[in-house]
Amino acid sequence: MSFPEVNPPPPETSGPPFTTPFSPPLSTGLDPGYGLLFKIGAWAALIMVALFFAQLAAYVVWPHPTTVPGLFALFQKSKIQGFVGFDFLVAVDQILEIPIALALFIALRRLNPSLMILFLALSFVGIVCFILARPGFEMLNLSTRYAAAKTEAERGSLLAAGETMFALFTGTGFQVSYVLTSIAQLLMSVVMLGSREFGRLAAWLGIFTAVVGFGLYIPVVGIPLAVLSALALQVFNILIARALFGLARQQSGPDVPRA
Repeated sequence: MSFPEVNPPPPETSGPPFTTPFSPPLSTGLDPGYGLLFKIGAWAALIMVALFFAQLAAYVVWPHPTTVPGLFALFQKSKIQGFVGFDFLVAVDQILEIPIALALFIALRRLNPSLMILFLALSFVGIVCFILARPGFEMLNLSTRYAAAKTEAERGSLLAAGETMFALFTGTGFQVSYVLTSIAQLLMSVVMLGSREFGRLAAWLGIFTAVVGFGLYIPVVGIPLAVLSALALQVFNILIARALFGLARQQSGPDVPRA
């Protein structure tokens, strides 16, 4: 008596597709429930663009002081001018990066979970480091005490404290933040190359901003390259906002299953 041959079922595969920059673009296949996060991330990206040009205009109207006495004087003249002169709007930008990073992580994690986890971790560490490198309220306090000081000894000690705070502006915290966020941008943009929703234009622009941003450390041309990278980043943010709004609409569409 013979029995029909039974072929074993093919092994089941599970887990997200792992993509490379050379993989064809894929749909992200998102779980429902992230529409609000995508909208918040999209609006945050657009607000970042507006704040960037506001900060740029402020640099022209209120030139950034290069000395502690100059910064103290700016705070005394106007607290708003002092905070803006001490990159307060850029610090706000960093806070806005949080919902953007979370939205991008959710949108792209299925394409390459490992790189997106690294992107999220590096982004958050970079955000914290930058905020710590912009001690605006500490400088305001020192400025107020400096204006009220009665003796040269008091003023001298307050100027010394101000120099310490001012050194943070381009110190270790800023440098760590700049490098980590640039690496995070590069990793995320490489993953984005495989996304149909974001498209390769946004992905390559993200790679461009990250790579050119490292030009800050090249003598002579460093500052112009950093400015070029920052300007390109604003276009990138607009493209990101458009894609995130599109993902939010998909989340609210009738074909999205609800739990």
